[in-house]
Amino acid sequence: MRGAAYTVSEESIVRGERTTLQKTVYRACKAAELEWSCQILPGESENASLRSMLTRLGAEGWELVSVVKDDDRAYGGPTYLFKRPAK
Repeated sequence: MRGAAYTVSEESIVRGERTTLQKTVYRACKAAELEWSCQILPGESENASLRSMLTRLGAEGWELVSVVKDDDRAYGGPTYLFKRPAK
């Protein structure tokens, strides 16, 4: 399982003016046989989104095993790597 931050943009029109709000959320992706299966873990802030990812994946039995500095500009920070214990 890989978790990483990325920026999403939300556009809205208020009183005839278009505004764009950007925020950082986390996406957790699990490798499947043919593709990645991803879930977005939103939060009110970047810290809340990170806590949401760590809490949800922990509750699902995933263990955080590594945090890697990611130089890929598509993601806004480190990549979090998780594993499930062998049964």
